[in-house]
Amino acid sequence: DLFPIKPVRTRQVVVEESGKRAYVVSQPGITVLHLTHADGPRVERELFLPEEAGDQARDVSITPDGAFAFVRMAGESSVLIVDLASDERITVDLPAPVTDLDVSADGTKAVAVMRTPTEPAAGAAGAPAATEPSRIAVLPLDTIVTDPEDYEIHELDGLFGSAVLSQDGRYALAFTNAVASPLLAIVDLETGEHRELDLRAPVRAAFLLEDGSHAVVLLTPPAGSARRGAFSLVPVAADLPPKMEGTDAPTRFVSLSSDPPRALVTTVGAEDEPHDVLLARFPGLQVDRIRLASTPLASGVVPEAGKGFVAQSHPEGRVTFVGLEDGAAQVLTGFELGGKVVE
Repeated sequence: DLFPIKPVRTRQVVVEESGKRAYVVSQPGITVLHLTHADGPRVERELFLPEEAGDQARDVSITPDGAFAFVRMAGESSVLIVDLASDERITVDLPAPVTDLDVSADGTKAVAVMRTPTEPAAGAAGAPAATEPSRIAVLPLDTIVTDPEDYEIHELDGLFGSAVLSQDGRYALAFTNAVASPLLAIVDLETGEHRELDLRAPVRAAFLLEDGSHAVVLLTPPAGSARRGAFSLVPVAADLPPKMEGTDAPTRFVSLSSDPPRALVTTVGAEDEPHDVLLARFPGLQVDRIRLASTPLASGVVPEAGKGFVAQSHPEGRVTFVGLEDGAAQVLTGFELGGKVVE
């Protein structure tokens, strides 16, 4: 009753860093909710976005301060910037169709990725060969809204269509999972320097530590591999080789800690397959493997307690805690008994 939003499917909810407003992204556009209004939470305004074509959804990224929304339309060589207070619109024209769009967590820049066309000839590890460079456009937020031509282009030799950014906006990891490709590009957005790595298995997803020093990259095991899953630990800030780790079941969850720098990678297999949580330590790239007693449901970290956890399927409740410093595991089972009625 507080939020009379039209009955459409919500795709994304973003709360600005001040906590005063929330932005609900749906098929028609963006609904702005004033959460701290004197008369209680209320719908402040509705901003309508260009209609989607067929099943091609929009990609909307909102700046941390809630000032602007960056909008990518599938197949279009432009980015629409919407002022969320005034509804003023700015269009940034780019040299190729944009395949991914993201805004850095510190709110300093947006990044648009343009995947190059390909040809059937095989590239690295059977990946399609690029017919021209892929591109990453860096849009500085402090000037792009007044000068839509004020952006910088970085060209990459391989096939890249997606990117993730470090929180400070310095590094971008570029990859593609639209086709099977083992390539990962590390781009320093301050200097323009970049390097492209062959991770020896197709990339599925990439995750950066908060300080941008290292990344966890989930992989699909190559044909003929005896492993059911794989991931790589990749030094980003230092030009050092990555470490590949095979797993007995497909990788599913990744949880990151900044202090200490750690990653929890959880695998989820079929009923007859083992499940593991792997603790990766940075910068040494050491990996500790912990066998789980039941199917994982979710994972996370509690930095204040120095613990990671994996919640698991169990009729009485089960969670495994992992010490981020020493890798010690503790299993707690039966904590849901108090929430049941027993005759």
